[in-house]
Amino acid sequence: YVVCPRIGDDAEEEKKGRAKKKGPEEDPDKRPPLAVLEIADELRRGALAGLVVEVLHGRMHPDEKDDVMR
Repeated sequence: YVVCPRIGDDAEEEKKGRAKKKGPEEDPDKRPPLAVLEIADELRRGALAGLVVEVLHGRMHPDEKDDVMR
C-alpha cells in the first residue's frame, strides 16, 4: 500500500471547500503534499511497471471501491 495525504484533484477540492488554505507561516519553497493520482501514475510507469497499481480513495463511488478491492 502507498498512502498519500492528497487525492490529487486540487481544483475539485477547492470547489468543494476541502483544500487547505495556505497561511503566511508556510514555506513557499516547501514541496506540496504527494497526491495519490500523481503517485499512482509514476508507479505504473516506473518502479512497478508491469504490475497492477490501483487507486482507492474516499471520493470514489462505493461500487468503484468494491471493484478495486476485489
